[in-house]
Amino acid sequence: MIACRVPKDYTDAVRDMIRGAVELDETRDADYIREQIEADKFSPWMVLDHGTAKAAGVTKIDQIGPEKHLTIMYCEGADVPWRDVISEVEEFARSQGCSSVRIEGRPGWVKMLRSNGYINRPFLEKRL
Repeated sequence: MIACRVPKDYTDAVRDMIRGAVELDETRDADYIREQIEADKFSPWMVLDHGTAKAAGVTKIDQIGPEKHLTIMYCEGADVPWRDVISEVEEFARSQGCSSVRIEGRPGWVKMLRSNGYINRPFLEKRL
């Protein structure tokens, strides 16, 4: 399996694949994801196994002070060896001058990727 960025032509396919993950976020919906991809603010990704899409997600790059950070968001897919395929995302982040890769997602990501060098950095939210 391999993770790869896909052209905007695949926006609807990516959006449909990640719908379950997006629905967990009460602040955004699938149409928002499509709009961000179309505006070049999010990059669509798929995990392919011999040409068949097994998973999808989106990334964004933020400039925070002097550093750039790539954030992986809204990943969805079953039976994907994330520990193995995340290296393609990390290589893309390096090529874009990013100093880190961050993941927004469920707590299971911490257990799954700790052995790859990822550490948990919690954030707080206050609903107003």
